[in-house]
Amino acid sequence: MANRNITISDNVMHDLALDHRDMTAVLVTYATDVTVSHNEIHDMPYTGIAIGTAGAPTTPEAVRTTSTAASTTSSPSTPPPPR
Repeated sequence: MANRNITISDNVMHDLALDHRDMTAVLVTYATDVTVSHNEIHDMPYTGIAIGTAGAPTTPEAVRTTSTAASTTSSPSTPPPPR
């Protein structure tokens, strides 16, 4: 597997996915040895962190040794503006 030894840490992510509201801030699929840590994710319309999805298998070959630690996510405090 080519995607390995990835670290996503110490980030602030907010107000993303404004056009495509079903997107996530961090999506991990088909990767090995991934760490998602110490991130602040807020005001996302859908999901902050997704590890494996219905469209991508979560078999040991697809997502292996993935961990999240001390990352916080929260939903928007107000509804999105009308389109």
